[in-house]
Parts: sequence; C-alpha cells; structure tokens
Amino acid sequence: MSNSVKSKFVKSIKNKKLHVFGLFFLFAFLFLLLSKLSKTYTEDIPVAINFINLPQNQVIVTDSSPVMNATVSAYGFNLLIYQFRKHTIAVDFSKDVYKQNNNYVWVPNKYKHKINEQLSQFTEIILIEPDTLYFPVETLSSKKVPIVLNESIKFKSGYNILNGYKIEPDSVNVIGSEQEISKVKSVETLALNLTDVSTNIDVKLPLKQFNSKLKYSIDETSVRANVEKFTEGTIEIPVTIVNKPLGVEVNYFPKVITIAYNVSLDNYKNVKPLDFKVECDYLEIEQSNKTYFTPKLVKVSPIVKNVKLKQNKVEFILIQ
Repeated sequence: MSNSVKSKFVKSIKNKKLHVFGLFFLFAFLFLLLSKLSKTYTEDIPVAINFINLPQNQVIVTDSSPVMNATVSAYGFNLLIYQFRKHTIAVDFSKDVYKQNNNYVWVPNKYKHKINEQLSQFTEIILIEPDTLYFPVETLSSKKVPIVLNESIKFKSGYNILNGYKIEPDSVNVIGSEQEISKVKSVETLALNLTDVSTNIDVKLPLKQFNSKLKYSIDETSVRANVEKFTEGTIEIPVTIVNKPLGVEVNYFPKVITIAYNVSLDNYKNVKPLDFKVECDYLEIEQSNKTYFTPKLVKVSPIVKNVKLKQNKVEFILIQ
C-alpha cells in the first residue's frame, strides 16, 4: 500500500515538472515570435488592379486582370496580413490616368500615398513596378442577335405543344468590343428541362453567359407554350410530278398517298387536303437509274405535328 502511494507521489511530481517545462517553452517561443514580429522588414507583394469610373462606352481589352508589384516596408505584425489575403487597389479613370492613342496610361509611383491608404496605413511603399502601366481600350459596340431556346422537354403521352414556343423578348443586344461581338451569332437560354408535361408552359429563363467580356441588354426572357391533348389523324393527298419535260407522259402508282399526323383535338376537323402537297421530281429519275420516284412532302399544315408519309416509293412507267 505504501509503495503504491509513493509511486503516485513521484509520478505527480514528474507531471508538474513537465507542465512547468511546457509553460517555459511556450513563453520562450512567444517571446521569440514577438521579438521577430516587432522588427521592420521589406517584402514584395502582388497587388491586383480594379478599374473604376471607366467611360461607359469603352472597355479595357486585356486577357487577364493587371497586377503590379509593390515593395513595402513594415513591422512583421503588419506584414502578416499580406500572407492571408489578396490585395486589390482601385484606379480611378476619371482622375488617375491619361489617354495616349488607344491606351490609358497610369504611372503608379505618382500615387504612392493614395495606394498606401488602400493597402494599409501601417506599411510604407518603397517602390512599385512596373513604373508605367498601359491599358488598351476599345469603344463599345452593340449587336442584336436572336435568343435560342435550349430545351429538353418530354411530354406526357398524347400531349404536345400547339403553335410552337413563344419567346419574349426573342432577341438581345450584345454589348462589348467589336472584336468580341463579331463572334456572336445568337445567345442561348439556360437549359429548360421538363418531363411528363401536360399543362401550358410559362417560365422565365436566364440567358447563358459565355463570355465575361460581353454584356447583355437583358438578363432573362419568357418562354410560353400552349400544351394540348393530341390525337392521330390520316389524310390522302394526290401526288404531283414536277419538272416533267414537254411531250413526256408518265404513268405512276399510287396516285394518292396517305399521310399520318398528330393534331390537337380542337383542330382535328380543321385539317384539309389543301394544307398538304406531295411531289415527285422527274429530275430524280432522269439523273439516275432509279425505277421509282421518292415522294416528298413540300407543304404541311401548320396545325399538325409528326407528319409521316405512309409510302416512300412511287412506281412509274414512261409512255412513248
């Protein structure tokens, strides 16, 4: 029993010694750190440049954000902040720059005091490199382009849209340098993904931003569509031979072709034969060795969808 008590007593003394040693070590480390940080150092730091008050009709033409290098002097305490965050300063185009040909020119060493205020009041700027920065500019241009709907819509069985999608507005002004907007032919919406649709569509879609150097006159557009119940219909349409030379007689079969289509229930009775036209081109057989015509649907009623010819060959005999 006495040995156990003695052992615990010795162990507690050792633990106290370790704790005391740890505290002395920590104090020594903190003293060394404070003495280091209280000294003055010189260090180079990268500084990004942000443009403000740039004329509205002009744009800076550069592939990347400009960066300058500032050599600063400060206590170690104050230099620590530069290790943990990026630093950006503003260049005021209404005060700090001058125009030279197609460039704006900025001489940063003229504005050390102003830059110093934006960085930190506890540091002193010794040198800024480069000593002169050039910002190439272009006058902004504008071009109107169509808006294209990017959609993946699956309808409930028997349903479809009537009269297509209506996009309002259907175009957008793209604003930017002439070089950049010359590449733009259209602007897509963000994807519209819908499934099992059986009711009318009425949504707002943002426009897809694909170039950070360009701006749009609008940010979004409205997409609407009437969705209705559709049914299948069929109709017989006479076949017409076109480009037949004078004096040539052609006997062909069939003389009419059945067309299948989908149509909304409301428009079912409004589908007429005159809304369709099927043609066979005589030049097709004249320029080849084919023994049949390939019928083509050259006119389709605007109120039907998914139109199909029930026959894809028209046999013929030339009559001398």
